[in-house]
Amino acid sequence: MNDFKITSSVKNYVTLIIEYHYKTSNKKLLSLKQEFFLMFCLHMMIFTNSINWEKFQRFSFGKYKAKALSYMFQRSKIPLKKIYILGINLLIDYYKITNGYLLFDDTCRQRGKVIKMIANVFKYFDTKTNGYFNAQNIVFLFLVTKYITIPVGFRFYIPCPKTKEWFEKDKEIRNLNKQGYRNLDGSKLKRPVKPDRSIEHPSKNMIAEELLKKFKELFPNIEVISFSFDSGYCSGDSLIAYEKVLPKSVVVTEVPCSIKVSDKRRSARIDEYFNSIPSQKGRMKIRGYEEKHVEIKHARLYLPSHNRRLNIVAIKYECEKNFRYLITSNFGYRPIDIAQMYSFRWLAEVFFFDWKCYEAWGQTAMQQKNAGALCGVLMSLLLDQCLLFHPEQVRRIKNNIPACTVGSLREKIIIDQHLEHIKHLLQSENPSEKIQEYAKSIDKSFVYRDSKKHMTGREFPIFKPDPYLLKKYAYSK
Repeated sequence: MNDFKITSSVKNYVTLIIEYHYKTSNKKLLSLKQEFFLMFCLHMMIFTNSINWEKFQRFSFGKYKAKALSYMFQRSKIPLKKIYILGINLLIDYYKITNGYLLFDDTCRQRGKVIKMIANVFKYFDTKTNGYFNAQNIVFLFLVTKYITIPVGFRFYIPCPKTKEWFEKDKEIRNLNKQGYRNLDGSKLKRPVKPDRSIEHPSKNMIAEELLKKFKELFPNIEVISFSFDSGYCSGDSLIAYEKVLPKSVVVTEVPCSIKVSDKRRSARIDEYFNSIPSQKGRMKIRGYEEKHVEIKHARLYLPSHNRRLNIVAIKYECEKNFRYLITSNFGYRPIDIAQMYSFRWLAEVFFFDWKCYEAWGQTAMQQKNAGALCGVLMSLLLDQCLLFHPEQVRRIKNNIPACTVGSLREKIIIDQHLEHIKHLLQSENPSEKIQEYAKSIDKSFVYRDSKKHMTGREFPIFKPDPYLLKKYAYSK
């Protein structure tokens, strides 16, 4: 299976992983077949931007069949999770990373209507369209360092069926109570008791806590400066749980503007309370890159929902109408420092864009069942690690120059591989013969598929009025 030419970037990455594992454990990680299969998959993911065995077959010019590749993927027992963790450790050692910021966020991948064999899919409400679609939702933990941003943990999220059923019933009864429906004795209709969440379906807050604990266990030497997440994961209990896992770090989160705050004199919504507080204007460097004019307000207030006093920072960038509100239990940092820490959270969105557009998972990556879904995500994250070891990327990072985008790296690798192949053909003993063979293999592998968009090749009826009906209803004119 190993007569296929793999790009040097992929070869270098897999070799580094194998050597790193051997140095740390003195054991062999992969067999030769497994090693080549992993290289082949990463190579094809760069070229096709997908995890699709049919495409892999076509781009290998029919050398490796789709069924054989699928069988190898499912039965080869390549320890992808172990390789993923090894890759993170290798990046930490390679770039001498000692500290960083942790971010937590989730993303959805829309799937089609037919989802019988795709795991972890559920109906997801889209706030942009106010509609529902089938989606896979993955929550990620990221480590933002001086040089690179690395996903250091992930898990699929699925809503708990018990909680979902309870929510629908509770919503129905609340609506009936609003409409005036009552029991025979005149009392309001009784709302159902919220059931305990299933252990198999943890909430996103529970997943965040689990990922943090795993991170501390796997990477104990990394100093975490701060941990940031958005308002979707902020509750009083979860905030305390995160602080217990990271006692020496600053936990910063955004809260909705409707949350209540209070002091010794009054209680009000957070946006109403901060309207009476004077603001300070200044400039702030966002993620160490661009400076922006900002307006900041600050107060230390009691939050009844969290049952404690917290440090609150209200921040508004130039050209924004409304303030956003950040909270932390740490009182030792300046308001502008807290705002800058939270600004790193945007890097999670940048990663999601790159990952979905250029790293195979967001395109055609519908591997079947739980194992297939997990392996598909792991393969795409290995590709993300692989591109961080590209020679140009390494040169830029080590010289403190802005790193290359994933899209530009992929394009360069593809062009270089084509150029290398042309050179190989021209340097062969009989170039014309080799080029003809190459052309024939392309013709065999790439088959034109029938389009359903056009009517050519199908019956195209031309409808005319029926003479009998024209005569019968002529009087109506």
